[in-house]
Amino acid sequence: MTEVFEAYLNSKAAFCATDMAHILKHVQFIHLKKGENLYNEGGLWPYDGIVCRGLLYKYTQDLNGEQKVTAFCSEHYWVGDRSSSLTGMPVAYTATALEDTTIACINMEDFERVRIEVPLLNEVCEQLIQNNMEAARKRIANNMIQSDEERYCDFINARPGVAERISTDLLSSYLGIGNLSLDRIINGIPIKTQQ
Repeated sequence: MTEVFEAYLNSKAAFCATDMAHILKHVQFIHLKKGENLYNEGGLWPYDGIVCRGLLYKYTQDLNGEQKVTAFCSEHYWVGDRSSSLTGMPVAYTATALEDTTIACINMEDFERVRIEVPLLNEVCEQLIQNNMEAARKRIANNMIQSDEERYCDFINARPGVAERISTDLLSSYLGIGNLSLDRIINGIPIKTQQ
C-alpha cells in the first residue's frame, strides 16, 4: 500500500526522493474489514489519512437515530476529521467501511511538523483543503437549487463507479432524496409531481 500512497502524492506534485522518504517514515496503515468503524461520533481521531483501497462512508445520526450520510471516501480521498485532529475535540461523525479498506495515516502532530519540513507537501495540503472547502460550498448550494435528478447526475459524474458500490439507502441519504424517488431516477421512471 505504500506504493499507492506514494503514487497519490506524486500525482499531486513532483516530490524528490528525500522528501518522499521523510513523509513515508511517518505513515502507518490501518486495515478495516467491511462494517468496521474507523472512528465513532464522540470519539477522538488524532490522524490525517487517505484511502488507499476500499470505501467508507461518514454519517451522523438525527434525533430519531436515523443515519444522515455526509460523505463517501473512496480511493484517493482524505478521510478523517481535521477539527478533531487539530483541537482534540470529539469527532462529529462516524466513519464505517463499506468494503475491506486500507488507509494511510499520519498522526496529526507528525503531519503538521512534516508539512513544515516539506514545503511542497504543505502546498499540496493547502490546495486540497481549498478544493474541499469549495466542493462543500458547491454541494450546499446545489442541494438548495438543483432538482433530485441533477444532484444524482452530478454525483454520478463526479464520482464514477462509486454509486455501484453503495446501497441506494445510503446514496439517497447523502443526496437528500427519498428512496422511492431515487429508485425512479435510477430506473428512468418519470416522477409524478403534484399540480
